[in-house]
Amino acid sequence: MVSDITDEQSVPVVVAALATDIGPIDLLMANAGYGHEGTFEESTMADLHRQFDVNGFGSIVAMEARTARDAGAGTSINRPTIKPVRSKAQLPVPV
Repeated sequence: MVSDITDEQSVPVVVAALATDIGPIDLLMANAGYGHEGTFEESTMADLHRQFDVNGFGSIVAMEARTARDAGAGTSINRPTIKPVRSKAQLPVPV
């Protein structure tokens, strides 16, 4: 089963399908994330929005879908991933 974590309409569909196949979700580990490569100067606003949509809001979309489906039962763990975007003027940031 595949879903785009940034698609607020498709994630609940996947959660519902899983619940039908295996039952209520007892534990959701929301850990979406990727690192955008490039410096701040080389990045577009679209690049940065995509990174935040996946790394930050993606976890929230998954948790909302599970909570709405299972009416608060079970546990959600949110572990968003944010990789820093650095400026050429800064010293290298360890990642």
